[in-house]
Amino acid sequence: MTQVCDSSVGESDWLGPRVPSDEDSHGSEASPFDVWLRASDLADPSRPELTRLVRGVELASACAPAVAAALLWKRYAWSVVQASLDGWLTDEVPDLTLEAVSVRFSLARPYAVVRSAAPAQTSVGISRADLSRWLANDVIAGHLQPVLERLHTTTRAGRRLLWGSAAHAVAYPLVDLFADPVREVPDFLEQVGPPIAGLVDVVTSPSDTGPRIEIVRRTCCLAFRSGTPVVCGYCPISQADRAVEAGTLR
Repeated sequence: MTQVCDSSVGESDWLGPRVPSDEDSHGSEASPFDVWLRASDLADPSRPELTRLVRGVELASACAPAVAAALLWKRYAWSVVQASLDGWLTDEVPDLTLEAVSVRFSLARPYAVVRSAAPAQTSVGISRADLSRWLANDVIAGHLQPVLERLHTTTRAGRRLLWGSAAHAVAYPLVDLFADPVREVPDFLEQVGPPIAGLVDVVTSPSDTGPRIEIVRRTCCLAFRSGTPVVCGYCPISQADRAVEAGTLR
């Protein structure tokens, strides 16, 4: 049976049962889940943590390695971007360099949690231009890209597909912050630039309570290829199905 996840949230229940955790453990040879890991280790080819995480998701979700990589990345990118935007909104921007961040993955919600061990930065600035530059240079190029490249090298998961999850993570909270999100959110992603520019659309769709703002991804997170297929409401697959049903796409 294919599940459909709510398009109003950024995550879907695509993982299997939670791996038993040891709350006092700081690392585990047997399982990389429910323990704190250094984010820098995920990008280090000499370290085993990332391949163990991918293998764990592969087993829990009964999927191929590239699918497991996409699902793992989706949660990781969301957690890193959320930490960056939450910090910017509260004027307490965390140091999100790989060396300063620890991450804890789980096979149950919350799937990924990040924390920074370094003092908050204060030099980002308050304008949208300041935010876009910081996201592009520190969060995307400095943190996310090295991890994404290792995932791509290890599993051959497509770069554009993976960056779609990061673009979605940036766009999602901005819908409620910008006065005209249909125009301003895509413009902001263009301001941030490659590799996340142009990977999501913001559209207005009808609903029982009136027009609703929705984010539509241009790439799929591959949740539909897990052992229990999930089609997210913001997925281009579900949007195409809706268009066919409405007679606007054939």
